[in-house]
Amino acid sequence: MTAYKDDDRIDRILNQILKFADSNYSVRGTVSEKGDEIDAIIAGLNILQEEWNAKKAEIKENEKRLNSILEILLRFTVLDFTEKASISDKGDEIDATAAGINTLVDELTYQIKIAKENEEKFRLLVTNIKDYAIFMVDPNGKIASWNKGAEHINGYAAEEIIGKHISVFYSSPEEAKKDAEQSLLSARENGRFENEGWRKKKDGTLFWAEISITALYDTEGNLKGYSKITHDITDRKKAEIELKQKSAELAHSNQELEQFAYVASHDLQEPLRMVTSYVQLLSNRYKDKLDDDANDFIAYAVDGSNRMRILINSLLEYSRVNRVKPFEKINLKKLLQDVLLDLKDQILENKATIKINSLSDIYGDPVLISRLFQNLITNAIKFKSKRKPLITISCEKRQHEYLFSVKDNGIGIQKEYQEKVFIIFQRLHSKDKYPGTGIGLAICKKIIERHEGKIWFESEIGKGSTFYFTIKKR
Repeated sequence: MTAYKDDDRIDRILNQILKFADSNYSVRGTVSEKGDEIDAIIAGLNILQEEWNAKKAEIKENEKRLNSILEILLRFTVLDFTEKASISDKGDEIDATAAGINTLVDELTYQIKIAKENEEKFRLLVTNIKDYAIFMVDPNGKIASWNKGAEHINGYAAEEIIGKHISVFYSSPEEAKKDAEQSLLSARENGRFENEGWRKKKDGTLFWAEISITALYDTEGNLKGYSKITHDITDRKKAEIELKQKSAELAHSNQELEQFAYVASHDLQEPLRMVTSYVQLLSNRYKDKLDDDANDFIAYAVDGSNRMRILINSLLEYSRVNRVKPFEKINLKKLLQDVLLDLKDQILENKATIKINSLSDIYGDPVLISRLFQNLITNAIKFKSKRKPLITISCEKRQHEYLFSVKDNGIGIQKEYQEKVFIIFQRLHSKDKYPGTGIGLAICKKIIERHEGKIWFESEIGKGSTFYFTIKKR
């Protein structure tokens, strides 16, 4: 009687094990005349293991196919479940084994359900994407699936295009078949083929497409087809073309500006030098022979001609910032030593102290970068307060750029002049109190823009200013 009940229990266990079998599996172990439960359990576990392996292989195949279609790093994770049933106080191994098998069966059911749900989600995702045409191509190059994005971009409904060769999208009918086959061949040989080019819509209009074709293989390495992703980047391409045109126009404009600067520096300065020379000669020869008004007039003329010469030279310097010169690696420590050497007399005269914190080497135009630091240091000394000038130069490394600062303890700048100070020939003080042309910071701004950076300042009246600027990493 006991043996009968054990046999009945074992049959129930085996029925639970076998309920997942999609194919007809036969039990490899048999129950002996004595009702050997172990033989039957091992046989059931063998079958469950085979079915589990088959489901894992199916899940992995789905993962590979879906990932190839979407080309995103998303993986199905089959969890490692370790939940086990505990053995009862009486040590009933059959009950414990049955409980463990039930747990394993439940987890297997759950994993298969999740895999199917994920597959459906991916299918819906691919189907409903509108900005990208995502579809499958069979090994012969014929379209096997079609999503809404493909319909939106190419203009074909699914029933119109499925079964046709992908050469239908190529803009040149003569080369279409050849180009399409070449792209598929490249995908087979390299795993993926990517390019850009003109493609044709259903109505015949052309658009600039970004193409990606990926070869898909089964677990045995047999070619199953291709996934093809197309993105319409016509607007971006037009913007690139317009940008190139604007860049060409800007280069031409800069060339004309440099030519004008050359004329200004050469042709205009020659008569200016003559005027200055004769005015100074007039001053020297008739200084004590004319009345006070005449002496004042001559002095105004000399001063005006000198300022005109300085302005012309400043304009020439401003225009030369746009010169196209390959960037090179700059040792900023050495560069600043040279700048301070050039400013030695000015620094000593004003009893200024220059502190330089850690600096990084950068890529840029060394002539322009020298001029940048020279202008900022000169300004910091020029606009000093009653205290001795203290100027601190620092550098901070960032992800894509270097942030520099030049800090002083001078008179400061009002916040409303945040933009005005960087405009050419804009002055905040009279030339009698602070000499200069008002072009120094405009040149600094132009130099920074040439190095694809930004410049700004923070200031407090009576306490000083800090000029910040960035230099892009190369």
